[in-house]
Amino acid sequence: MYRNQSRGGRGIHDRRGVALGARPRYQREDEARKASSPTLAALLETLTKKSLFAAITSETEPPRITGCEYLASFNWLDTPDPTIVVPAMRALLAQSPSIVNENIDIFATHWRYEGGVDVVSARVNSLDNDLREIRGCSEDQRGLGRHGNSIRGPGQTGSSGIAWRTMRNRQHQSTVAPETDSSWIPAEHTSSLAGWVVSAAVLPKRRFWTNSMPWERKQKQMPDTGVTRKYYWEISRGVLAPDGVQKEGIFVNGQYPGPPLEANWGDWFEVTVHNNITGPEEGTTVHWHGLNQRETPWFDGVPSVSQCPIAPGSTFTYTFRADSAGASWYHAHYSAQYVAGVKGPMVIYGPSQVPYDIDVGPVMVSDYYHAPYLSLVAETVGTPSSPQSDNNLINGKMFFDCSKAQGAPCTPNAGVSKFRFQSGKRMLLRLINSGAAGVQHFTIDQHKMTIIQNDFVDVVPYEVDSVTLGVGQRTEIIVEATGSPTDAVWMRSDLVPGVCGMTNQPHALAAIYYEDADTSVTPQSTATQYTALCQNDALSLTEPFYPMTPPPQPAITTHIDMTFGPNATGSFVWMMNNSSFRGDFNQPTLLLANQGNTSFPTEWNVYDYHQATSIRLILTTLAPLPHPMHLHGHNMWVLAQGFGQWDGTIVRPENPQRRDVQIMQPGNPEQGLAGQSYLVIEFLADNPGVWPMHCHNAWHLSGGMYVNILERPDLIKRDMEIPEIMAQTCREWWAYTGHNVVDQIDAGV
Repeated sequence: MYRNQSRGGRGIHDRRGVALGARPRYQREDEARKASSPTLAALLETLTKKSLFAAITSETEPPRITGCEYLASFNWLDTPDPTIVVPAMRALLAQSPSIVNENIDIFATHWRYEGGVDVVSARVNSLDNDLREIRGCSEDQRGLGRHGNSIRGPGQTGSSGIAWRTMRNRQHQSTVAPETDSSWIPAEHTSSLAGWVVSAAVLPKRRFWTNSMPWERKQKQMPDTGVTRKYYWEISRGVLAPDGVQKEGIFVNGQYPGPPLEANWGDWFEVTVHNNITGPEEGTTVHWHGLNQRETPWFDGVPSVSQCPIAPGSTFTYTFRADSAGASWYHAHYSAQYVAGVKGPMVIYGPSQVPYDIDVGPVMVSDYYHAPYLSLVAETVGTPSSPQSDNNLINGKMFFDCSKAQGAPCTPNAGVSKFRFQSGKRMLLRLINSGAAGVQHFTIDQHKMTIIQNDFVDVVPYEVDSVTLGVGQRTEIIVEATGSPTDAVWMRSDLVPGVCGMTNQPHALAAIYYEDADTSVTPQSTATQYTALCQNDALSLTEPFYPMTPPPQPAITTHIDMTFGPNATGSFVWMMNNSSFRGDFNQPTLLLANQGNTSFPTEWNVYDYHQATSIRLILTTLAPLPHPMHLHGHNMWVLAQGFGQWDGTIVRPENPQRRDVQIMQPGNPEQGLAGQSYLVIEFLADNPGVWPMHCHNAWHLSGGMYVNILERPDLIKRDMEIPEIMAQTCREWWAYTGHNVVDQIDAGV
């Protein structure tokens, strides 16, 4: 069981080891540890060794610690309980006149490294949950680009929602080995203290990568870093109240949103997932949105397609490449399970073609539902209706009118997320729509934004007043911090009214405070005016920074018409070319294709493209709803969009827009063919695998709006060496379903 033990809102946070099913890698051995624990005096002597400060100060005398928000990360072998580490570090910090102790947070953790080595890790932060600063730090050191914290209402503690522990800045992170052990393997953790990273490489400390890595700002070739970043997760049920309304959800390591995944471009991720979902039990999988999985298509994380679900009580390890630079997210792909909370940000640090000063980090915008996700699926599948969301969140926070909580326990003034800007600096924000259905419009009062990347694809920068994000889409923006040092303004994300939003409360707020602003004061800024359209920016605006020209003619073209209506039994479903998808958890399509199978049940919606080198899809619909169409395994060219019949015109044919999600505009059935919405996409068939192409509206996907692209089945059979863990996971799933009934009420993905 993964447990978090906190003592108050600050001070020691003891994150214990994780016992994953039959693999207890980090179980504590209390008796042995206590027998070898040094005294406080001995530990303090160890802390003052010069080597411990080598990575955080250029001073020759160790007691003088420099730095602001992120001072250091320390690691010791076979050393004491974290309760000894914290007072010792505080005593040491008290010796430094440059440190304001009341603004110091110290976190300590005891865990066991693979191979039987006990490790105590400690991290020092100079900002608490109220964002107080250490005075006397230089502007360059302050790290004002904070995110993930909350403005708490009356009676709220620091353990509400995302406020207490997520996504700290990485400006002064370091990993330091003991002087006495040259063979020690360094240990490093993410800035969330939730997903541990075991690695010898330090994540970037400043923009444009670290100085120790040979990156160039306009580098196009993915480097081979030789680094693997390991994370250990437990997925389980819990109760949360991010907007003040208590509800049961399913979370990664007990957090909402889940802990961030972080790596350098070219690194490898190794994420071990333990399924501890109980009461009732469910299977699960995790999808790494936007990563192409060119070397590892079996780790795409889609049940019935690339893998069997992870059975309750079982553990599965995903290993995949950080093959694109920028921001994205991970989420469960088992039914609509991610709506219950199994999702979080993913940041891959790499070169940027536009300079910036401060990386503010991920900004996740999401519609939010108070009802359990399976009840929402049941409400949707088979009926002509879609559920309405109850609220709209930024980084997992927003207040809610408790009079509308319908009897659920509710705390008013739950608070909003807050961020720091610094006057005169260029701020990088990484926007992610991690919601279920709603199209979002993102704005910052009194500030314009420059778009520099969409869905991992750098674009020629252009300025906007608002950013439109369909579900699954990401946009990176640069914001000029033109305000004065005492300014406070609202960050906003609004769900588009009507069929594009489907919500009871469309407005999400977060507070931005400049460096000298009073964080106890509510911003009074005026909202930006914009036109609320249910579509992405014009294709003529979104020009990829690095050009790629599609073939003059695709090897094959497929027309797919998307409709909604009753099937043969009278249930309302979403169909693509008159077929609604329904997966079979017991038989992953990729594993069958690897065995030479190319004939599949009709409801699996498999499109076999044989040895085609390029594929063009013409999607059409009269349905009066938007569809954020997502393709796995590829960045697709978006050749054209519009209404009526596509006339063959391609927008900027020498360099069309590329991304992995594009909003397909709502159709207008009253106008007949003239009201038909179309979207034309194309991609090279250069990544053998079985790749989902689906609407990322969770309710449309549950209703079957999904097809499988079978790409180069000849190479899947001939060359693909699928690891044994995939077969083992299926055996565990088959054993579980042999004794338990799995009630699959929707498409399954």
